[in-house]
Amino acid sequence: MLKHLLLTLSLSGSAFAADFTSTTLTQASQVESAQPELAEWVYTMKPIQNRAGHLWFPGRKLAEPDAQQLIWKRLLQAQDNDATRVALAYALDASSLPDWDYIQKQDDPKLRAALLHLTKKSADPKAPTLLKNALSDSSDFVREEAARLAGYLPDRTAIEQVLIDTLIDPQPSVRALTARSLGWLGSTQAFPKIRPLLKDQDAQVRTRALQALISLDSAQTKTLPELQILQNDSHSPLARKAARLLE
Repeated sequence: MLKHLLLTLSLSGSAFAADFTSTTLTQASQVESAQPELAEWVYTMKPIQNRAGHLWFPGRKLAEPDAQQLIWKRLLQAQDNDATRVALAYALDASSLPDWDYIQKQDDPKLRAALLHLTKKSADPKAPTLLKNALSDSSDFVREEAARLAGYLPDRTAIEQVLIDTLIDPQPSVRALTARSLGWLGSTQAFPKIRPLLKDQDAQVRTRALQALISLDSAQTKTLPELQILQNDSHSPLARKAARLLE
């Protein structure tokens, strides 16, 4: 019975991904027929390099709904190299969120992370689901991006517990950004779970944890005995912050 249930869930997930892909390709084909010149431009445009050395696609026209459909088709067809596909993902807006099944199948973790940017400040109910799945990704980079983006969600209820569980992630950057996001989301429930991070071995984690606790309950944070130790922390900005809280 369990085997049958898992198979059903697997097939269901594949169906959702197929629906997203087929719907997107159908819509793009309609745009191609109506605007062949726009389609030709989107399918042949080349990214340029910014000052940081990253590829991106400039042009306000790319933000138009029809252009967005064509960008999605080019991305789905996967004919470009990895760097160009990442640039295509960042050229997308949040008008259409892909399914997690599609994202997790992308071999390049940079592309998986780029696709997650579509969840930023998104009220789409799919957004927290995508981030919750991404917080279990095998790539530190993807989990880090998911932890960062979670702080921008307009409603914390769907992701709060998963973020609290992520505070023990083995990657310091993930722990740090998770604490930050919980602070931004106003998760008072997370206060006692973030507190142990004040003793984390990583300075950035300790710093983010203290900032989050201050954001959640500054009065209670000022009473924490850990501040006595933190005021002598090897990370001088953190030490100064702790000392100010003790004044």
